[in-house]
Amino acid sequence: MPIAIRDITAFVLALSAMYLPNSILAGDSVHQVRPVLSLPHGHDSFRFAFAADGEFFVTWDAVTRSADASIAVWRASDWCLVTRKNLRKGLWVDAKTQSDSSLVVSTQVRHPSGKRRYYRLSLPELEGVGIEREPRSDIMSPDGRIRVSRARTSAGDESPTAIELRTARSNKLVLKFEPYRLHTSVSGFSPDSRYLAFSGTNHRARRYKDVPPPEVLAEQKVEPPFRLWDVVANREFRHAVRGSWRWTILRFTSDSKKVVVRTSEEILVTDFRTGEIVARHGVQGVQWPQVSGDGSLVAFHEDNQAVLWDHAETHHSIWKCHDADGPRTFLFAPGRETLVTKGFDGTLLIWRVEELLLLATPQHGLMRSASE
Repeated sequence: MPIAIRDITAFVLALSAMYLPNSILAGDSVHQVRPVLSLPHGHDSFRFAFAADGEFFVTWDAVTRSADASIAVWRASDWCLVTRKNLRKGLWVDAKTQSDSSLVVSTQVRHPSGKRRYYRLSLPELEGVGIEREPRSDIMSPDGRIRVSRARTSAGDESPTAIELRTARSNKLVLKFEPYRLHTSVSGFSPDSRYLAFSGTNHRARRYKDVPPPEVLAEQKVEPPFRLWDVVANREFRHAVRGSWRWTILRFTSDSKKVVVRTSEEILVTDFRTGEIVARHGVQGVQWPQVSGDGSLVAFHEDNQAVLWDHAETHHSIWKCHDADGPRTFLFAPGRETLVTKGFDGTLLIWRVEELLLLATPQHGLMRSASE
């Protein structure tokens, strides 16, 4: 029986995708894509973050099993190692970059009674002093006028159960939002600073896959999939989005009119004023999605491959990396110029986003609304 040319082509593409670990499938050919930098590591306790201004990239070991565990600072413009400091063995370590581009490091002896210690370090020198407690992880509006923090509703509460909005200059209380003790997180401000998004699901309604029954809605005050607060009007904005009750807002788009959300089954881009779904990636199996700073790109793991989705153009790039299991973590640099992926073995790969976008093609599973 004769073999068709398209069958031979498909067979060659399949072999290429299998044996070329960093390859992109585009049309009828396989394109090689090389990471800017590869940082191999022997275990999965490798952590990383960009400084707030994107100038430096920081890596550290969350569990210091060996003497070579360290904190390292890389310059993001040319990916040169700037500073490295070794950590003492037998520690749990965490680090958070701050809005002033400093680094707060917390360490704890690997023992249940170990005391946690905090240090504020400068970047890139990693010089600093110990501090008494961890700084508050407040969220500032893009225009710098409003500060959002968690607070206790009463002195007897063991953990924060309310969300406070205060003016950054005078610390005046604008709003104290107590969301019926929901599992609620602050998703962030829109780029124009007008809307503040909250994501969460009432714990009594978490067992429902879709919208809970009417009697549950009436009796238990179950909240919508996410909430928006209009900072200018100082009231809740009643958005038009309906659907799944396990929605998490990932980011606003740059025009402050749409949100990128993750449901239990797909990733959606929706206009929250009209409720219209503008774009969607409707294939199940999407894991660990991350959105670029301007909300235009979404990176995620699907079928042991890395996917970069440009939802405005309904194009995406698919490439194999990190051996057979694919990546498990994604991180965009501030903006959208650089993408970092992490494999199950702890290896980091640094990618130029523009190179990935040059090879993007339309794919199945993407949808644009008829009006677009």
